[in-house]
Amino acid sequence: MYKILSLSCILFLLGCGPLGPVPGGELSGTVRTFPDNWASAHDIEIIQIETRPGNPYSVNIGAWPLGRISTSQRAKGPKRTGSNIYALKAIRVENEAEQAHVNELYAKKYALESEDADADTNEIWIFRLDPR
Repeated sequence: MYKILSLSCILFLLGCGPLGPVPGGELSGTVRTFPDNWASAHDIEIIQIETRPGNPYSVNIGAWPLGRISTSQRAKGPKRTGSNIYALKAIRVENEAEQAHVNELYAKKYALESEDADADTNEIWIFRLDPR
């Protein structure tokens, strides 16, 4: 009986949203407008992104606030920080100088040596979140 109850609780939690490295479904929370200032994002370690609006799939990712970046690839879906949801689009960063800037911010935020933070851009994709 306890095994069934435990398994049911685990499946329920996994279905509510991403939990660590395990993806979740549709995000829920309070929908907010795009903030004028993301300064508080420096304190946020993880954000959640939902993709596939027809069959929601959400994941946890790291976040580093920085300036504007221009690229053309986009991934649409709600983004959540805490209990707040923002309707944003994710635009892939492909410019090497901008990727290097993100790596510097990553190293600074997590007190890493800059060479430890260098992203292999063939394996790690960096996105900027813009209002829709």
